[in-house]
This record gives sequence, C-alpha cells and structure tokens, in this order.
Amino acid sequence: MKRTIPLLITALGGLVLVVAFFIPAFESWGEEASIWFDILAAIAFILGGGNLFKVHLKTISDQKKGWGFSAVTLGVLLLMLFFGLFKTGSQPSPGTEFYGESVVPFPLAWMPEFSSPGQLRKTALVAPIPAPVKRQLRTVEGQIHFRGWADEAQSETLDALDSELAWRCACEKLSQVAQPPETLRGKVRHLADHGLLAFKGVMAPEDQQALETLFSQEPQAVAAIQKLAEASRKVSRIAAQPPAGFQVPESLSKAVRVAEAGVELTGPLSKKNAATLARDACHYPLARWVAEPDRAALMQQIDSQGPKLTDKQRQSLARYFESLPKIDVLIQQLEKFVPPPTEKTNCELLADKTAGIVELERKSSSTIEPLAENQRDALRRFVANPHMTPEGLVELLKSGQMNPLRLGVVENWLSKLPTVGDRKKEICIELLKSGSLSRSQRDWLLQEAREQYAWRRAVGDLFVQSHTVLYPWSGGYAAAGTPFDWMYTWILQPLLTTTFALLAFYVASAAFRAFRAKNLEATLLLGTALIILFRATMFAGAVHVPLPDGSQAGMDRIYAFVMSVFNTAGNRAIMIGIALGIASTSLKVLLGIDRSYLGSDD
Repeated sequence: MKRTIPLLITALGGLVLVVAFFIPAFESWGEEASIWFDILAAIAFILGGGNLFKVHLKTISDQKKGWGFSAVTLGVLLLMLFFGLFKTGSQPSPGTEFYGESVVPFPLAWMPEFSSPGQLRKTALVAPIPAPVKRQLRTVEGQIHFRGWADEAQSETLDALDSELAWRCACEKLSQVAQPPETLRGKVRHLADHGLLAFKGVMAPEDQQALETLFSQEPQAVAAIQKLAEASRKVSRIAAQPPAGFQVPESLSKAVRVAEAGVELTGPLSKKNAATLARDACHYPLARWVAEPDRAALMQQIDSQGPKLTDKQRQSLARYFESLPKIDVLIQQLEKFVPPPTEKTNCELLADKTAGIVELERKSSSTIEPLAENQRDALRRFVANPHMTPEGLVELLKSGQMNPLRLGVVENWLSKLPTVGDRKKEICIELLKSGSLSRSQRDWLLQEAREQYAWRRAVGDLFVQSHTVLYPWSGGYAAAGTPFDWMYTWILQPLLTTTFALLAFYVASAAFRAFRAKNLEATLLLGTALIILFRATMFAGAVHVPLPDGSQAGMDRIYAFVMSVFNTAGNRAIMIGIALGIASTSLKVLLGIDRSYLGSDD
C-alpha cells in the first residue's frame, strides 16, 4: 500500500497534465494539478531541509572529518532562512500601502447596499463573477444589489460582465448611486478586499459628522469612524528648517505648520503632496533654455572659481547645451495634440437603440485645434524670462482659452523641468567627464543641489513618519538594500565567482587531456572548442579569416556561424533523443512498469 498510493497519485497527476496540455477544455484541471504539485513540492523541501539538518548535526556531534564545514553550512542556512522567511529589513510593498490615507478596520457588512433595475442574461451567468465584485454583487428578481461604494475599477468590472446595453446602462446607474455623499466624495473610500475604511488627508469636524450620521444605525461603525478621525489628525515633526523662500502651499495650509523647532504635519502625507512640499513650496527656480550670453556668463563664473576650463570641457558643455529640449518641441507637440473624442454613455447608446438607430456610434470625431498666437508667445516668454513663474504661465494659457487636456500636457512638462540646482549638478557631472574641476568649482556648482537634496530628504523623513504601515511583510525579501540581498551580492556571489574561477583552470587542464585528435570526430570537437575558447580572449579581435568573396570574417562571425549551424543541428538531435527517452520513461512510470523511484529494484 505504501507504494501503490504514491504510484496512483503519480499516474493520475501525470495523466491530468498530459490531457490538459493537449485538450484546452481541461486546462483548468492542469492548473489545479499544478497547484497540488507545488504543495507537495513544498512539503518535500521541508522534509529535505529536515534531513539536511539531521545529517549535518550528526556530523557535528560525532566530530567527523569536515564537521567545521557542516557547522558553517548550517549557520549560513539558518541565517538566510531568518532574513528570507521573516523579511528582516525589507520595506513594505508600495502596492499594498495607502499613502496619504488613514485607515481603520471596517467590515463590508457595515456598508449600505444600493439597488438598480437590471438582470444578467443566462449566457453571462455561465462565467464566474470576478473577485473584485463577487462578494458585493447579487442579482435578485430583476434588481442589481451592490453592497458598498463602487470605485472606477469595480464599475468597469460590472460593465464587463455582460455586453448587453441594457445591463451596462443599469450598471452605470448603479455606479452613480453607489457612492459616498457628495461632500465626502474624493475624501473617503471603502476597501472591500481589505475590510478597511480609508480617509484622505485630515478629517474635518464636518466630515466626521457626515460620516457618523451616515452610519448612525451601527454603533461599532461610529466608533471606528471616531478612531479614523483621530488617526487622520496624527501629528508628525521633523527638526529640519525649510529653505529660504519656503511658503506652505494653499492645498497643505491646514496640514503643514512651520515652527521654531522645525516643520509639523497633521495627518498622513501623500506622494503628490510630498513632491509639492519638496519642490514647489520652496520656489526653487526652474532651469530653462540657456541662451548664448547666459552660457558665456556661466563659463566665466566657473572659471572665476578655479582653473579655467579646457577646450575639451568647453566643447562638452556646448554639446550638453545643444542637447537640452527646446520649447519649439513642446509647441509642436501641442500643435499636433488631438483631444480625445467625447464618448457616449451606455444609457445614451441604449436610448439611441430604442429610438431605432441601427448604427450606434460610441465616440464622436475630434479635430486638431491650432494653438493661438498669444499661447505660443506665452510659452516662449516663459523660457526667455527667468522671473516668470509656472503659475503665471498657466494663468496666461488659461486666459487664452486653452483646452484643459492640452493644458495638462503643459503642466506635466513644467513638473519635469529641472531646477537650477539640478541643472548645475548635471553641468558639473558633464565637465568632470571631460576633465577635472577644483574643489571650489565643484562646491559652487553643487551647492544648490546639496541644499535641495537635504530638504527633499527631510520631507521624505516626514512622509515616512506620517504613514502608518499596514502590511509590513508585503515587500520582497530579496529587494535591493535588504540584508538578504546584501549577503547574496557581497558574500555568495564572490564565493561563486571564486569557485568558478578555480574550476576554469581544472576545466582547461581536463580539456587538454581529453581533446586528443585521435580520429576525425575528436579533431572536430577540438577545433570547435578552440574557436569557442579563443573567441572569449582579448586576442580574438586581431584574427580575421579571408573568405572567397574577398571579405574577411572575424571571430564573432565565425562563432555565430558555428553556434547557429553546427551547434543547433547537434542540439536538435540530442533534444529529439531526450524527448523520446522522456516519453518512454513516462509511460513506464504511469503504467507501473518502472518503480525504481519508489525504492524498488524493478
């Protein structure tokens, strides 16, 4: 029985995988079998690890020859297991954290249920309901019931359940009503998959009152909302002083306060607000197109801080300035910008279909709207005038009736412009590539960048302090900077490299003894090995073989020819033989003819 049951499991699993591979209808069976295989493999790994411990502990306790190596092996294994299993030092995954939001446990059962007339067709009910809406959706007697607030992704999932316009129109109506109150939209959301209620920023008293009124029938929900309000008003502090010219942005005026001891933040800080606080709030001057007079003045300032720049450095700097993006490129992009077509809702399409319109058009056509002359002038003046702020440019473009989507392109371009400090840092790096700079020259070029970096790092500390980690173990154990990654990179990799470097001499010695040109086959093997080995040396570039057409073939071309023709032909023959061997062995195992893997001598 001990051998019969494993034999039956092996045969059944193998047959399922074979059938699932050749018959698409049974593909799900193969996936299920693969999951069970992974479970069994995990158990086998645990048993193998236990056996490894047993063998090495026995060697250590008996102090057999080489017991020190066993001790090192076990010690390193335990160390890697500790850092790998417990993810020591790894940061939580950004995809599982809710930056800029405070959260409290809030079961789905506390959420209200919304309804809308509608019914799934029987053909649509064949497929399983997707996980994002499965727990919240139910259809009963021509009514769609949805528990909780539907976000954009859930609305799209509902819409995709059935292609019928009547269903999609019903889903649109449901998504419109399955929302928080108007005053709370964009601030609060319910994370059904996590069982959490999240609030963005600081919860004002009126927002707390509105939420408590909404869930007044559930005392536990009201208590959770009170905890959420307290969490959203958490105060974080940093000792760093903001740079000169710092002004708290209007969007953060209720959350950020500058004190003598540093900066205080109320509530969590989102990534967008952190970027605003680190850059826009400091009014760091933005780098624009550098005209010829300004380039000459910049070079004179660099020369005044130390030795004069060499001709090579001046040429490198000139190439750098010429490579900078010009405003004309942005203007061309805006000229070619086509606004996306307006799209009819599903309910509008259903109304058209009901009215007897045969050819339904979901999208309307769009045409290119040319830039006005005053808009082009405003963009060029922004580049030429260092005193013109990005806010001033946006106001000018708005006054010129620029399309909001096109205006978004300009704002995105402004957000990616480097500051003057960043531009000087780039110049410093470019000059160092072509020569040397004195300490005073480097300090002058990097001073502003250092100040900006210190403030950005302080804002980063404030961002970390204000965030409450929800899933600390969600990060990767081997992510860059973790202890596991450090040990792998700086201990295991050098040891592997050393081992293979020593093996190279052994391989070379063994190949010298084995490759004896005693016959034609051995001669071909020896010649091919010499070509492959010689191609990897520093002398390969000096070898060129003349061809009948008058051209010459280098070692790379010869290597590619050998690998793509002769090596491929040999590999195919070997793989055919391996495939036949696997097929015959698998049949023996599945039919019970070969039981050697169970410990049998048959």
